[in-house]
Amino acid sequence: MRRSGGRVGGGCWRGGSWASSSSVAAVISPTARSNAASVRGEVDCTPLTLRTYWRAAAVISSGVASGSRPLSVVMFRHMRERLRASAAGGDNGVVLGHLGLNVPDLAAARAYYGEILPLVDYEPFLTEEEGFAYKPAGAHRGAYLFFYPTPDGAPYAPERSGLQHLAFVVPTRTRVWAVHHTVLALGNEVVHAPREFPQYPPPYFATFWRDPFGFMLEAVCHHDRD
Repeated sequence: MRRSGGRVGGGCWRGGSWASSSSVAAVISPTARSNAASVRGEVDCTPLTLRTYWRAAAVISSGVASGSRPLSVVMFRHMRERLRASAAGGDNGVVLGHLGLNVPDLAAARAYYGEILPLVDYEPFLTEEEGFAYKPAGAHRGAYLFFYPTPDGAPYAPERSGLQHLAFVVPTRTRVWAVHHTVLALGNEVVHAPREFPQYPPPYFATFWRDPFGFMLEAVCHHDRD
């Protein structure tokens, strides 16, 4: 039996009892199938993609109908746009659509990444009470970033299985230095100050640091230009 409350699949909030959720799912299933069919007509989805779309539609629609405001509703809309763009050849080679990060303090994460992400060419995509997201700015390609509150408030542990680090590609070495100076001003732990990394395919000029929650981040420039 499904528990009431909590989250499903990286950000979609459960709501209501098992019985009410089942009733809602029964009501919205035809709509979900209709949505999936419409997408099938618009893009060339594989059967697995179509099944995934339908299941996501059923879960998210159930959550909305039971009174929740899941961040995944907007993420799902973004996924649908990516499906269309990919089928039309408009994703320009992007193969990683989005990443979701759980953080123990959503307000602190919102303030921190509001300072850092614009420096690596990301701009706000959405902001909600239960989470927020950024997307590549302008014509830049790359993965969207979604931030969710950690359900139990447990801190991140870099020595455990999971995220090792995130790297952001910036156009100049000056930008790497700008990120580094901001990191210092924010009081973060610097793992590696800006420098060349000859062990990696050149040119590789980067800085590494930890955010307030322990995530290791990197800003790297693959050019010799300042």
